[in-house]
Amino acid sequence: MTQAPSRLGTFVALWLAELVSLTGTAMTGFALGVWVYRTTGSAAQFAGVVTVLYLPQVLVTLVGGVLADRYSRRRLILLANAGGAAVLAVLIVLVAADALSVPLVYAVTFLVATCGAIQYPAFASSVPQLVPERLLPRANSMVQMANASSRLLAPALAAVLIPVVGILGVVLIDLVTFAAMVVVLAVIRIPQPAATGQATGVRRILGDVAAGWAYISRERGLLILLGFFSIANIAAGFTLALLPPLVLEFGTQSDLGFILSAEGLGWLAGAILMIVWGGPRRRIHGVLGAGIVFGIGVAMLGVRAAVPVVVAGVLVYALALPVINACNATIWQAKVPADMLGRAFATLRVVALASVPVSALTAGVLADAVFTPLLGEERGIAGLLMTVGLLPIVAGIATYFSRHVRDLEREPAPAAGVGR
Repeated sequence: MTQAPSRLGTFVALWLAELVSLTGTAMTGFALGVWVYRTTGSAAQFAGVVTVLYLPQVLVTLVGGVLADRYSRRRLILLANAGGAAVLAVLIVLVAADALSVPLVYAVTFLVATCGAIQYPAFASSVPQLVPERLLPRANSMVQMANASSRLLAPALAAVLIPVVGILGVVLIDLVTFAAMVVVLAVIRIPQPAATGQATGVRRILGDVAAGWAYISRERGLLILLGFFSIANIAAGFTLALLPPLVLEFGTQSDLGFILSAEGLGWLAGAILMIVWGGPRRRIHGVLGAGIVFGIGVAMLGVRAAVPVVVAGVLVYALALPVINACNATIWQAKVPADMLGRAFATLRVVALASVPVSALTAGVLADAVFTPLLGEERGIAGLLMTVGLLPIVAGIATYFSRHVRDLEREPAPAAGVGR
């Protein structure tokens, strides 16, 4: 893959702006979720906020990938943030006028998530245009760190700020973070690879999506790696759905909060580890090795109904996740031509996000209808998690035996031009 000269200062400025913006957006999401639950007292209404947060990321991300490969990535990120800021401005008016309602919260959440879905492929595919290949694992780990930090900081900050400044103050802070991102994007430059298609009109956009998938399908190593990534995300979806009820069967809400905090800290520690270490020389060892460790951590959750055991399992799998994601992103950035990278990352994103709600629904059915009757009330969920933990372990070992995957980093990547 042909790379532009290193622009580390540009990357760091963009990363800092993204960290601040993600934290602000997560604070607003937390505040709106709290408002919905306090207003309605309904867990289903609160779950609706989560649903409309995920939906556009599944539906729109592929289109965002096409746009990132066809048009200026800097301008796409700029427009996505400007769109998010405009939505927040409307939200501020609604809150100030005391006109907020649950449907309007859903609409605002959907629109902000849509802007994020358009931005993500452009942001992710810009990293290798700014950072030399030898530093890509560390740069991708910084992106992971931004995600982990925002998840850790946002709930705590929002919980402190809401009693002081209210929802209006939190949304105003978020608007400032969007504005900071817009200012940074106005003064930096991101090299743009020369486009090879035409993304105008629905048919051509769908054609470009199909072209991106066709490229992945031809690259057997990438396709198998995508399959492993899918299996790992299925295990992650099961864990997301089953960890709270597992803990609440033997512990308290405080125990659950402590364990979820440990998960966030483990993720952050894994990202910091990758920034300092840089990962293994063969990135595929990082993906599959950490994937096996991730499976071990998930299986550990069901070993014993005790907080220390669950915390240990959570720390193991959370520590492995940034290693998997950073090494996986580096492989794709080095292997996929620059003019296809937006679509490649969009495909990865859709696979990751689409598997979560499907896995969560399946997890509930299997826990209630199969594992609990088979193993008993106290061991049903634990037994299911131990079984699910085997999936990435077996898949990781099996993927190691694929010649196509082993040769991924040995084969030269197709070249792509870089335009202005």
